[in-house]
Amino acid sequence: MRIHATQIGSRAVVLAALLALLVATAATGAGCGSKSAAQQADVRDALAAASAALVSHDAVAWFLALPTEGKPAEHASWLTYSGLSRFPWAQVSAKAAPVGDVQGRYRVRFYGRLKGSDTSPLVCERILDFAWRQGRLKMVADRTEEWSRDTYYLAFINPIVTVRPHLVVVGERWKKRLMRRIAACDRQARRVATRLRLDANAAQLESRTLVYVCASREQAWKASDSRPDKRMAAGVVDQQIYIIGERPEYWKWYTRDTVRHELAHVYADDFGDGRHFVGLLVEGLAVAVEGNYDFSALRTEVARGNRVLPLKKALRHGSVWKGLSDHQIDLAYLEGGALVLYLEKRWGMMGAWAFADAVAASDMTPAGIEEAASQSLGVPWSELYRGWKRFVRTLP
Repeated sequence: MRIHATQIGSRAVVLAALLALLVATAATGAGCGSKSAAQQADVRDALAAASAALVSHDAVAWFLALPTEGKPAEHASWLTYSGLSRFPWAQVSAKAAPVGDVQGRYRVRFYGRLKGSDTSPLVCERILDFAWRQGRLKMVADRTEEWSRDTYYLAFINPIVTVRPHLVVVGERWKKRLMRRIAACDRQARRVATRLRLDANAAQLESRTLVYVCASREQAWKASDSRPDKRMAAGVVDQQIYIIGERPEYWKWYTRDTVRHELAHVYADDFGDGRHFVGLLVEGLAVAVEGNYDFSALRTEVARGNRVLPLKKALRHGSVWKGLSDHQIDLAYLEGGALVLYLEKRWGMMGAWAFADAVAASDMTPAGIEEAASQSLGVPWSELYRGWKRFVRTLP
């Protein structure tokens, strides 16, 4: 099922909205006087009406709910409405929290659930000033930083939405070919869940995963509000997958593998759950689930003594994307993947989970890593390390 974005923005709609606003202002403004600074409850009520207007794609209702004062505020309001109204919403809600000591200034966050989706992520964030004017609550200024004004869902220009049993794919209309490829990977969801030993009725499978197909790295940055590394083709932020569709040749051959990799991150969000983030094992699990890796560089590294990125040091490093050279990052992915595959082969996938949780809960010292191996697997680190090196030699 494809849900196309609703396009609203004609001059007729704008004119109708402004005329309705003028009539409402005239009706309520005479003799009302001024009220105190905008209170949080007043702002919440206005935002609730504005949220309903987004669901119904009603520009008139939007401007009646959030009337503005001055051209800059009117322009900012229209950009927010026109950007969000492009999406097919099942539900929209909003929250407002005071910002600092400035009266009437609020951090406004809109959350939206797309038709066919099960989750309501953050879709828009604004810093707005509200004040009472002639008996009406009005938005008088947009204090959002310039760079942040087109983040989250406002990063998309001409979006379409495709719904599958396990995926909701959102992307630009001109990326629909890649979107179709990704949507066709929907059947991979159960295969990933099976590999991770998740129950057939696991919550991960009950809820559709949001996948955003971005036309550029900058768009992915804005849509996720998280800057992707220059080497990344995809990533997961807040249990949502962001695809960077810049390299058509890559996606021609690796779409299925990449979707499997990212779904492993989403479905195994609690893998290595503890005091510390164990990036080597987190990425290693995704590599193991993805498959189709060439381990020749790791075989060479192990044959030469595992000196470029010693396994125990790699386990203690944290994020594999920080503080490592490009070659070390490549090795970290391979080392982690080989380790998870070895753990799975000898102790089963539950053994891999137990080891990851034990490492994450340790103090991350060399002795702590050794104790984690002993407690979770029942063998000393030396035996685990020797077995891993032997296993690496058997990998493709």
